[in-house]
Amino acid sequence: MPKPWMIYGANGYTGELIAREAVGRGLTPVLVGRSVAKVGPLAASLGLKSRVFDFNNAETIGKGVVGMGVVLHCAGPFSATATPMMAACLTRPGTGSLPRPAAARRCAPTPGSKMSNLILGGMTWSHVDQGAIQLVQEDGAMGQKKTGKRVRVPIHRDLKAELDRVERRSSFILTGDRGRPWKVEGFKSSWQRQHECVELVTGACHGLVLHGLRKSAVCFLLKSGCTETQMEAMTRQSRDMIRHYAANLNRQRLAKQAITNWENRT
Repeated sequence: MPKPWMIYGANGYTGELIAREAVGRGLTPVLVGRSVAKVGPLAASLGLKSRVFDFNNAETIGKGVVGMGVVLHCAGPFSATATPMMAACLTRPGTGSLPRPAAARRCAPTPGSKMSNLILGGMTWSHVDQGAIQLVQEDGAMGQKKTGKRVRVPIHRDLKAELDRVERRSSFILTGDRGRPWKVEGFKSSWQRQHECVELVTGACHGLVLHGLRKSAVCFLLKSGCTETQMEAMTRQSRDMIRHYAANLNRQRLAKQAITNWENRT
């Protein structure tokens, strides 16, 4: 069944023209705008559904586009509205399954996550229990023998928001468009394509690398001021490895401070 599509800014001059033309061609877009008083009557007159949300923040836009297969953006000024809408469509596709690489990126900072845990491990909804995800840790290259260590990873608030919004069409958490578990190569390819799109549109990619999610987790935790003991408990990385990452971050800070001192020299 085709996904619904929406016209954002449908009550504007161009948006209304497109909406009427769409109806004339037998199409049924969802009319969306910032004011229910303006969008509602137009939608009712055309026999269409309507939705209202503003551009207050990324979370609002992300929720507004959930479930839509296509967004036709007609709300200006485009210099101010185009980028937030594109970013929302790329990072919060609302497919009904968390499964998209963009959504997986939100889960990526979850400490202890390794690609083999995320994909080959076949994380299912049964692994989510009482505010945490239960995993069996894997070490080494993909497909190598599991260590069998059970890891309980607390769910951070961004991941909880993703999980709460997802329609559970499959027993697996990470799935493709058809609700089937990802195959490794397909996931890697989709991750890379979407990663590039997000960086192009938003100018940020958060430094996440698919094969280095645990390193990213340690770096995020280091920057937030976590202790070695806390990071070891969260990521199952050794103290030596945590200190190695910390040394690299400290070198980066020192180098940045050196440049600042040089620029502020008298």
